[in-house]
Amino acid sequence: MYVSNAGNDTVSIIRSSDNMIISIINVGNRPIGIAYNPDNQNMYVSNAGNDTLSVIDSTTNTVIDTVTVEDEPIAIAYNPDNGYMYETSVGDNTISVIRSDNIVIYTIMGVDEPYGIAYNPDNGYMYVANNNANTVTVIGEESLTPPASPEPKTIGELLRSIIQNPLYVTNSIDSANQIRDILTDNYSDNDKLVCDLIKGDNQLTSNIREILKC
Repeated sequence: MYVSNAGNDTVSIIRSSDNMIISIINVGNRPIGIAYNPDNQNMYVSNAGNDTLSVIDSTTNTVIDTVTVEDEPIAIAYNPDNGYMYETSVGDNTISVIRSDNIVIYTIMGVDEPYGIAYNPDNGYMYVANNNANTVTVIGEESLTPPASPEPKTIGELLRSIIQNPLYVTNSIDSANQIRDILTDNYSDNDKLVCDLIKGDNQLTSNIREILKC
């Protein structure tokens, strides 16, 4: 297991067999997000303090590359459909798309203080939690850009993180609205069901590739 330590600019490596820390790696300033790319067997660490990604070779546990991205990178996730890494930058409201050779090939606009990001294997889309707008942006592989959205639906505030299959979104405020579940079982019918896990309220919206109000 790899754990980013924002307080001292390191990544701790924990052995799963006995939960012992076996190595500590120096990375960039204020490391936050971390994700694995199975295509090149590298770990990618987003350094919010100096706008870079540290690339760690997981076979040697050494930093082999540093990738410059946009302002204040936070989260990062891998898309197995195209082999790209997607990194969210809250400082300038962008998402950087990085190839396995560590080249930034796209910069996606149209998000609002993006924090969490996750891949959904059911439909192949990337889901981005926008902290400032209280929305989730859905990015399709074919365009690598957020599609047009119908009227968004309200389910929470201050989105921080998102995890895949089923997709859960966490909110940092409002104790009655801590977790949201985005169900995509009907994505082939271009429908999305948004469930409030706490209150049990359901809302149905059309067009799976949209910005969802949270």
